[in-house]
Amino acid sequence: MLPKMTYGFISPLFFVLFLTILPFVEKTFGKSWEKAILKGYTECKQDGSSETPCNVCVPDVKIYFDAIGQNGIAPNPSIRRGILRQQGDLSGFYLSPKNRVNSLDHLQGIQRFDFTDLPYLFVSQNRTGSEKARLLLVEMASRKGNSGRLRSNRINALKTTDGLDVKEETSPPVKDRVVNTVLLSSKYDHAGGMQLIGNILAVPLEKTGNGSKDSRVIFLNTLDLIQEKDGDLNIDLIRNLKGDAGTVSIAKLSQQGPSPEQYLLIVGGNDAKPLDFYMSNTADLGPRTAWTPIYSWHFHRHGVYYEIQQRKNNEWNQTTWFTKNEAVYSKYQNLNLVTQCDGTLYLVGTRSEEKNRMDLFRLQIAIQGDIDQGGSVTGVALIKVGTKEMHCDYRKMVNCNFSAAAGIYISPSGTLNLYATKHDPSLDKSGNWIKFEEFRTIHPYSQCDDPSQAWAEFYDGKNFKGDRGMIFDWVDRALENYGDLERTEAFNDKASSVRWCIPQGMNLTLYKDKSQQQPGCSLKGTGKIEQIPDLDQIPINLCEGDDLSRFADDLSSLSWSP
Repeated sequence: MLPKMTYGFISPLFFVLFLTILPFVEKTFGKSWEKAILKGYTECKQDGSSETPCNVCVPDVKIYFDAIGQNGIAPNPSIRRGILRQQGDLSGFYLSPKNRVNSLDHLQGIQRFDFTDLPYLFVSQNRTGSEKARLLLVEMASRKGNSGRLRSNRINALKTTDGLDVKEETSPPVKDRVVNTVLLSSKYDHAGGMQLIGNILAVPLEKTGNGSKDSRVIFLNTLDLIQEKDGDLNIDLIRNLKGDAGTVSIAKLSQQGPSPEQYLLIVGGNDAKPLDFYMSNTADLGPRTAWTPIYSWHFHRHGVYYEIQQRKNNEWNQTTWFTKNEAVYSKYQNLNLVTQCDGTLYLVGTRSEEKNRMDLFRLQIAIQGDIDQGGSVTGVALIKVGTKEMHCDYRKMVNCNFSAAAGIYISPSGTLNLYATKHDPSLDKSGNWIKFEEFRTIHPYSQCDDPSQAWAEFYDGKNFKGDRGMIFDWVDRALENYGDLERTEAFNDKASSVRWCIPQGMNLTLYKDKSQQQPGCSLKGTGKIEQIPDLDQIPINLCEGDDLSRFADDLSSLSWSP
């Protein structure tokens, strides 16, 4: 008997269908798919000095993904540092006076790019009426020097009439703002889900309404945009009468036999259906680059494979199934390509149907012969290997929506962050600034030799679970009243578990009272990550002080020392 499946009941008819298509799968991909699969480029340099545009590879994409929501459990510490949190950190940026939006001016894609130690966000936006698609260039000036997570820039909380902090209404620093608005086209009004590769931003454009099927993908040099130069690379992909262009995904490929390193481009139609695959004719992105169509994947024709864990003879084995169930491949606003460090290509899709979800697909492209010498792509398989719910709500306030702009950021060290905005920014009470969230790794720093790297994160559930968390960074210690957690994210009597990384010689003291007059318990600084999964059971070797009794749901105040 089959175990219960993640995507629903598998009927006898479905099983017969799987056996029917199995010979086709083996004929197309071979019993060992790895032998004929395009591989991603894995030699991209972390310092950004690569000669051609590329993105840093990620060590273990599926392990990172599987561990989301699993309390940060992973095989080894090097993997744990790359696991994403399910909850985002509240952030925001100001619009420029000429960039007012209305309820129909939706945000569609977001990508992060760092230049001269300063983080920038690129946000695509559709326009209504006679106005056309635009790109917002956001300078996160208050976050200068942050090559990893940005940290929340809405910590300096407001005070309401009852004296309590309301972080969800706190505005960001004025210096975090749109510094340039780029008109992307005089023809197209819709800019969709984007992807950065190196310093090159690929943006899909389409014209909505009147049954138009014209679309194109434009390529912009982000360095030119930041420095306000002409950013046109003249390598656009024009798709006259080829259908919609709602998403674009791009990755550099490793050398395939005698062929040079080329680029793979995927253009998604409406709701990312179909997916059209293109290959570049050059090993760089420049004036001579042209795009050759190599495959068109249609969900209702080709379907999706998905992997499950199946137990047999007391052992868990990976089993692959085939389906055309709409629940498995949904309406994606953004699809980003990620290269694993063994060359495996993954697609990360973001969507929102009642809940915000992130889906992971392994992409396998079978080839026969050398494409440059008349060879061809014989098949494309999307294998769904996981789905995760992500939380955009904060105290019943919605701060992002995965049916709007969302996008992956790969840090120089090869860890993943995710950024997501709201869909209708003008509906916010905030007026002239836009909310977004940063979904960062569970462990901001895996080691901490300097106070600037010190942090502690508290969870409202034991074993690091729950739908809320509060992180306390040493560098932000003066921005809120952490001596009274009721005035800091309303986290008084909420904490049930804690993780921290504090340099040796420092500690963070926990108190049950706001006056900090009662005995407390000080989390020890060891220079590495420590954790207490249950604050009702505090190990004496991790916390010292006169009060080691129950702290779960009884924590009211915090204090760094020295």
